Amino acid sequence: MCEMCAYNRIPVYKISNDKYLAMIDTLDVIRNIKKIYASDNVVNTLVNMEKVMDDVNVYAYKNWSMGELVDGPHETKYDVTATFMWERNQMPDPEAGKRLLNVGGQVEFKKDIKLVPRKIKSYDDYRPGTKKAKLDEIPVWLVKVTLPKTVIEDFNAETKTTPTVTGMAVDQSPQDASEL
Repeated sequence: MCEMCAYNRIPVYKISNDKYLAMIDTLDVIRNIKKIYASDNVVNTLVNMEKVMDDVNVYAYKNWSMGELVDGPHETKYDVTATFMWERNQMPDPEAGKRLLNVGGQVEFKKDIKLVPRKIKSYDDYRPGTKKAKLDEIPVWLVKVTLPKTVIEDFNAETKTTPTVTGMAVDQSPQDASEL
């Protein structure tokens, strides 16, 4: 896999094999989803980011449509970042990351683990001294996608359409009384 593109030393995509830099907790994912639904601006940002990914045909590649949002979207002055998760055996095709690079985005792949509560079947499934279930570690892939805001705005500007009536564009300019 490619660490750096020879052209201008821009990272194409990174695949990090670091030993579990941070663990994904199921509660953190739920909190992130609640945060998204609490704000219309965050929902719009996520929809616009997804539209760019759809327009560059990222979802045509293997397993990209099965990703789960675990962090973000985080907006800065110049870009938007979101992190998606897949189970380890369902790694998304890294070739799709090159499509995002062609429009100015960045993609980073990382191996990680997700903590999931175990189904309680016996007393051994409880954490010692509590009434909570033990946590199982499930290996996952995390893919961090960063898109510049200018790219998102350009893709949204291209898809603006004029209102139509039975397939014909409507002229919405002011009309004189003589035209009526």
